[in-house]
Amino acid sequence: MAIIRSIDALDPAFRPQAVEFLRRLADADIQYRIDETLRTRDVQEAYWLQSRAPLEEVNAAREKAGLYLLTEAENRVTVTWTRDSAHFTGRAIDVVPLLGRGDGRFFVPWDYAAYAGIWQRMGEIGLSLGLDWGGSWPPLIGGVIGKDPPHYQK
Repeated sequence: MAIIRSIDALDPAFRPQAVEFLRRLADADIQYRIDETLRTRDVQEAYWLQSRAPLEEVNAAREKAGLYLLTEAENRVTVTWTRDSAHFTGRAIDVVPLLGRGDGRFFVPWDYAAYAGIWQRMGEIGLSLGLDWGGSWPPLIGGVIGKDPPHYQK
């Protein structure tokens, strides 16, 4: 099934907050992309194995989940800290900012510490709506931002 990005896949009780969050990002002239909403257990397991298991095992799990295969270098990066997730129940959304390159193309500023300002702006909007923001979770990256800035949940 791979990655689910649909707002409609969110829990109906959480969906209005997520929609309002996205509206406020747009009102603040922050361009964004929804990276994930609902998540299957197969996807979570593949994420959890990353950096913890040999590449062959990780890629077998990723293939089963419908995800792209990783290189050895990519398998050194930890992407989740849990085998459980609010994404399972549709009560979480991962949203990333899109920054212009100046040539009409955009990029996601994955270097959280270097681009802390945009992540903080987004986080403040989410927090103002009563969302729990992964960018406020320890440990702080570069002493500036928490470990999961794209993540918002209720």
